Amino acid sequence: MSRNTLIALGVFVLLGVAWFATREPEVSVGMHKFELAPLGVDAVTNIEFTGVSFSKDNGTWMVAATATPGKKYVADENQVKALVQAVADLKAPDFVTERTEKHAELEVDSAKGVTLKSGPSRDLILGKASKNGGVYVRKAGSNDVYVSNGPLGSFAKKPLNDWRKKSVATLRLEDVKKVTIGTLTISTDDGNVWKAEAGFPEGFRFDPAAARRFAGLVTNLNADGFTEEAVATTEALLTAEAKDGKKAVLSLGAKQPDGLRPLRVEGDPQTYLVSTWVGDQFTTGLELFRDLRVAPFDPSKATKLTITSGGKKLVVATRDLKENAWKLVEPKTPPAGLDLDLNQVQGFVSRLSAQRAIKLAPEGSDVKSAAASFEVIADDGKLFTVSYAAPGTATPQETFARATDGRVYVTSSAEKAQLEKGVENFKRLPPPPQNMGQMQGLDQLPPEIRAQIEAQLRAQQMGQGPQGP
Repeated sequence: MSRNTLIALGVFVLLGVAWFATREPEVSVGMHKFELAPLGVDAVTNIEFTGVSFSKDNGTWMVAATATPGKKYVADENQVKALVQAVADLKAPDFVTERTEKHAELEVDSAKGVTLKSGPSRDLILGKASKNGGVYVRKAGSNDVYVSNGPLGSFAKKPLNDWRKKSVATLRLEDVKKVTIGTLTISTDDGNVWKAEAGFPEGFRFDPAAARRFAGLVTNLNADGFTEEAVATTEALLTAEAKDGKKAVLSLGAKQPDGLRPLRVEGDPQTYLVSTWVGDQFTTGLELFRDLRVAPFDPSKATKLTITSGGKKLVVATRDLKENAWKLVEPKTPPAGLDLDLNQVQGFVSRLSAQRAIKLAPEGSDVKSAAASFEVIADDGKLFTVSYAAPGTATPQETFARATDGRVYVTSSAEKAQLEKGVENFKRLPPPPQNMGQMQGLDQLPPEIRAQIEAQLRAQQMGQGPQGP
């Protein structure tokens, strides 16, 4: 036998060993074939697992416990669609064994196996997961065990509640024109800008963005679970009205020991459970729609910025609107070695205008002695000022701030700390990394997002970036 022949034979043997090493321990080929009659997805109208059954009622998939088949619930349409596809596409190309004593080990016996029935051609027993993917499967009445493809094994393990529809929404956000929660009503004419319609006191600073977020919550609400108990006490009643007159009426019950709240939708027989956060949104009332900006000015009209800390003016900057340029008045002489970029002042002013408090401070709270403050004067002479108390007046991470409207708010202590940096806020940033321009898609980002990413890259280039865990 030639040397080349011996090499070829060795390669063949090695390939054969490698192939068998990746197969199931007892997979074999021959006369054993897993054959099922073709089944189209449209022909699937019922599926039954051990413990859970699915049926199609007037075009809607329902799910029920096999022990109580008359008590049906609306199923999650997307999940059932995937299940139906898996049932229709089921194949099991690899034969494993026909020995009945192996059934228990592979969990395709009557004790551990999960039955799957769907029409006359799907009467199977699903076992445990195969190490190479899929699950072991055998036909009812047959001893032959195969390895199936697809996700049927994971579907078979889901309990009833995981199959139920958790989407509480009955209207689309773009169709809603009015939402009433308790005594408060918000509405929209164009689907984007929301306004206070009824129940709000005179002079209340209404936040259209907060109203739109709440409307979005109502129309995209998902439950965390279900309960068989009724809503005994209604703590919040909400009505959403669409442009075509359709309405969705939601009743929120009292908080349970686990923090979840029962929620009913008029016309829907099931009772949902929603999270503590969702329940809090429904019961917050007036404060849910309050504009919490501490200085709601238009940054494009700002002409003067003053930053004070410890009774000393750290920064005074003025802006020429015609030239759109900021000039530093105080300090007259910047600290030695500090390279300033006054183009950053406008961005800083924009961030001040966007600052939002966490909430209103408790009644009686005050800022008797400001540890830091800022003032912005607009081109019409209007003054906006915010004074921050010393850290820890609220919590270690929070402080009180007296805002332009005279109210006292709870804000992050980080906002006060930023002011105390004074002119350091306008220090020139290092040049971007040389390869920054090569980052695909960076130039397509919004300017403010791109600026943040570029600043992070500069810091990382200088070894000042965030450190890993």
